[in-house]
Amino acid sequence: MKKGFIFIVITMLAGMFPGYSQIAGSSSTVLKGKDFVVSLPNSNKILWQYQETKTGKSLDFAGPVFEIDGKKMDCELSEIQKIGEPVKLNIGVTEYVVQGTFRQMPDLFLRITFRVPDSNPVVRFRYELIGSGNHKLTKSGGTDNLQYLSVSVPEFSKIKEVKLSEFNEMVHSFCLSEREMDVRNFNNQTSFMGPIVVGSKSGYSFLVAYEHGSQAPDVFLEYTLSADKTIALKAVKGNYSSGLPVTKENPYQSVWLEAALIQGDEDLLAENYRQFILRNMSPNSETRKPYIFYNTWNFQERNKHWYNKAYLADMTMERMLQEIEVAYKMGIEVFVVDAGWFEKTGDWQPSKTRFPDELKTVKAKLDAYGMKLGLWFNPTVAAKSSSMLAKNKDCMQTHNGKTGKPFPIWETEESYGMCLVSPYRDAFADELIRLAKEVGVRYFKWDAIGQYGCNEIIRDGAVGGSPEVYEKINKENGKGAVVVFSSHRGSYEYVSRSKPSQKYWSTKGVELKFDNEGYAVIKVSFEKAEAKIVYFGVDQK
Repeated sequence: MKKGFIFIVITMLAGMFPGYSQIAGSSSTVLKGKDFVVSLPNSNKILWQYQETKTGKSLDFAGPVFEIDGKKMDCELSEIQKIGEPVKLNIGVTEYVVQGTFRQMPDLFLRITFRVPDSNPVVRFRYELIGSGNHKLTKSGGTDNLQYLSVSVPEFSKIKEVKLSEFNEMVHSFCLSEREMDVRNFNNQTSFMGPIVVGSKSGYSFLVAYEHGSQAPDVFLEYTLSADKTIALKAVKGNYSSGLPVTKENPYQSVWLEAALIQGDEDLLAENYRQFILRNMSPNSETRKPYIFYNTWNFQERNKHWYNKAYLADMTMERMLQEIEVAYKMGIEVFVVDAGWFEKTGDWQPSKTRFPDELKTVKAKLDAYGMKLGLWFNPTVAAKSSSMLAKNKDCMQTHNGKTGKPFPIWETEESYGMCLVSPYRDAFADELIRLAKEVGVRYFKWDAIGQYGCNEIIRDGAVGGSPEVYEKINKENGKGAVVVFSSHRGSYEYVSRSKPSQKYWSTKGVELKFDNEGYAVIKVSFEKAEAKIVYFGVDQK
């Protein structure tokens, strides 16, 4: 994809819906958009269908499948009815809501919300599970048991996974990456993270995605391919808690999903998607604006590794004012002061040693140039002597009943880990609100957030890596190797591009099988930064 996709979403095509209507001679509800229609036939296999009107091509979506009270609940609904009238949102989007009753459990309802842009082929949708009885979401196998959707793409032998959160150590940044998949992956039921799937063929293209972010390959939701050319999106972990009651007052809401189908190639689809992100995705349009940022960490890190100085050696008001001058000439719109602006974590007061006037001069300089102030935060730590820690000691990170040791935070006072899934989160939010009012901060950079710091059940609430795969196999004798690198914990699946020898040896954490065509299907699990290796053409000794 030459131009690429830029944010996390699941899209569903639906343009401007003038309202609800019925298909002639049918009871199926129809939502009409620009160059497409979305219908809800509500059959055994198809809950709703997206059809592009210029080509007549369509995507058939099966509904969600839940585990309710320990039993599988397929999406078999009685007649789907509209709920209320369409609502026009302030971003050129109309919201439509429909609802059906589960035939197996008449006191359980599925509500679907569609958000349809006036002039864009990308539609958001979300499911809600609503109960009037005593029903609960369960995990009889100990893991999430929920399938959000299944979509049929019978004409596509090749698709592409688009990842938005792959960390590239070479540039120390999150980068977009793409991975092509073909019939081998369908035949071997490959699972992958996404969050976006695209396909293009013979003048038309589709997109399916979901709105949830985690660092690859730490999977919370994943797609699974099938040999019959279907793509299923399933929950992996953390999508719901076992025994979660489903009521009218507290319905279970899915992540936002999206899908699109257009006449045109992948680049045109990407162009439409970018416009959707910028203009039609969020009612809070400020969050979508593509500001140009500068971050002081750029120099701080080089100060450390190039000039053998401390990270905070030049974290001073004088240096910041000099950098603001250069940033202004470069057209920077948001100036982010990274680690070191504060005295200690938790209390988050500007350092009077490094900024005697507590950032007032820095803020005034930025205001004069029409620039916004951003500050760095680690929301999961509080310094040993901070009042934040003293008031929230019961919210410290604990793992298997043990509290971690304090550790330095970028050459400032040692800090303890704090659990965001606790009342501490409100105290931290209050600090951010105070800084917005008192200091004028407009951008809050949250950094260094580990997802596995605490596991206590009193909380009410991974860092993954970037799998890098190398394959070198001799096509004549099948000898060679596959090496998979990751910088963080997580899991990954790979289907070899060549047909290797079925004699092999592998490192620990590797599961391997061969499909009917002779390709190797490799599953690897990482607990830390490491490499997994499979040698082909050797004995397993």
